[in-house]
Amino acid sequence: MKNALILAAAAVLVTACGPSEPRVIDTTQTTGRVRSMQKISPVDFQEAALNAVNKMLSSKQFARYLSQYQSANTDQPLLMLSEVVNKTGTAVNTQVLTERISTALSEDADMVQVTTAAAGSGQHRDEASAQVRDLENDINFNQATVQQRGTLKAPNLSLSGTIVEQRVQEGDTTELTYFFSLKLTDLRSGVQVFSTTQEIGRQQD
Repeated sequence: MKNALILAAAAVLVTACGPSEPRVIDTTQTTGRVRSMQKISPVDFQEAALNAVNKMLSSKQFARYLSQYQSANTDQPLLMLSEVVNKTGTAVNTQVLTERISTALSEDADMVQVTTAAAGSGQHRDEASAQVRDLENDINFNQATVQQRGTLKAPNLSLSGTIVEQRVQEGDTTELTYFFSLKLTDLRSGVQVFSTTQEIGRQQD
């Protein structure tokens, strides 16, 4: 009987000390979200992307580029997601950052188009654009429906950048700052048409 009571008490303790039910969170908000001194968190990407988009929308230089492009063309400039170099000490999925920015510029602001046929290292590239053109040698496909070569549109703009980490310690206090530097480049001329750096910092004792 005594052993049974001990086992029952142990079971209650294990249950009480176990992990709680996961909570559903509002990922559009930053308040109350988890931040880490060890790695970049999703809320860091959210803040960096939002800051970059807001600055792009108010940039006179970028607005001038769009005006000049639209005066000579009937469509929108085509944006390529190029490489965002991770110079931090932890693994970073930079596609989370670039996809947020490209969606805001193309879907929300309706300022650019985005190509998936070309992309930089670490970004999403849809290989189907090239693969379907290889079907011209496959006798099982109706050749009238196969996409022709030479029809893909080359990008006009590229989004690139770097993420840098700086850590400083003074006494018992550690300060960590992430620098998200992003640039838009006119691929015809190689001229930078937008640049911004967002700093996200935190301290811990």
